[in-house]
Amino acid sequence: MAKKHITITGDLGVGKSSVAKKLCEMLSFRYLSTGQIQRELAKSKGMNTLELNYYAENNSEVDKYIDDHLIKINDSEDAYVIDSRMAWFFVKNSLKIYISAHPHIAAGRVLADMERKGEPAASDLISKSKELLERRSVEDRRFKKIYGVDCADPGNFDIVIDSSRASINEITLLIVRLFELSNKELPVNKYWVSPYTLLPTKEIDSLETGNDKMLKDDDVPGNDFDMNFPPEVIKYDNLYYIINGHKKVCEAINQNIALIPVKLIGYDAIHAGPEAVHLIQHWEEKLKFLFDVYPDK
Repeated sequence: MAKKHITITGDLGVGKSSVAKKLCEMLSFRYLSTGQIQRELAKSKGMNTLELNYYAENNSEVDKYIDDHLIKINDSEDAYVIDSRMAWFFVKNSLKIYISAHPHIAAGRVLADMERKGEPAASDLISKSKELLERRSVEDRRFKKIYGVDCADPGNFDIVIDSSRASINEITLLIVRLFELSNKELPVNKYWVSPYTLLPTKEIDSLETGNDKMLKDDDVPGNDFDMNFPPEVIKYDNLYYIINGHKKVCEAINQNIALIPVKLIGYDAIHAGPEAVHLIQHWEEKLKFLFDVYPDK
């Protein structure tokens, strides 16, 4: 069944609103942001958004007011892009997108966004990161209690995109393409990340190059990927590690591909010791770039 709407949720500070608005421009869809509704409601009550979240834990009219806006979309003749924590739950006929980012990167974006309204003051990256996690925790606890769902469970979504090192335009173009593929009932990979965020677990000098391309031979870089054999990765402590497919990731970096499909195979613990530090440094030297975030030693 073809998807009519696109619902977008994800971590705080990942660019959800910007992506949603850009999608509306490209697809001529209507835009709805429950975050904006929430900020306006908080302002009317003399609160910031974190305070409103605590207030909503014991005052159901807040969620009902927001939920009613989402439920009405199911009967709308117009196609929508909805930026909302719970739209995936209420808007049934939609491609469900989750956008994530490393907490420190997300916090830095929020600090840099001087136009953002209704946010509690935070003077540095660490305090802003903790504040975002607190706000998310309050919301998650409330939604779990009311609806019995985990808003961060990847199983609830069709597509999961890590935006830690991708631009709004790159993410938007990818979603448009996946939306088109999905409505043609063609296979769509679930997880997408920047190759520049994938940490190696093998020495780069041990890899053969040139015969493990991410793109098909007749494809335009950045547009079409071989989704049958994506690199296999694990996620630990908000970082991705390559388990299989180092050569594919190298090729993607050499071709400067913004986002690539990956297969998430687990959340096993990886501890960064001297050997891991050497692998990462050598990877950066050979491929001529620097990671934005490093594992704790």
